[in-house]
Amino acid sequence: MKHVIMCFVASLLLSLVSIPMLAQQQSRLISGIVKDESGEPMIGASVLDVSTKQGTIADIDGKFTLEVTSSSKLQISFVGYKDQIISGKDLKKDMIIVLNLNSATL
Repeated sequence: MKHVIMCFVASLLLSLVSIPMLAQQQSRLISGIVKDESGEPMIGASVLDVSTKQGTIADIDGKFTLEVTSSSKLQISFVGYKDQIISGKDLKKDMIIVLNLNSATL
């Protein structure tokens, strides 16, 4: 009987420890627009969550949506432009991301 009670208590403690970790990893939907320096939408810009390897590309208006977690780290890229990394509290709905030309590739 003592063994059963100890197993129950251990299971309960493990559950209580796991709940906050699960809450931190809850996913949410973010959205944004990728633009170049002149404000033009960047059709086909890549938006990758490097944490989960999930990603998407910007549509004809430069818009994207992606499901992320609190630990997500996004890499936004486009050929000829400098990659941009966004993470943590900067991941939100209706972001505007401006990519700058990579003069080293010109």
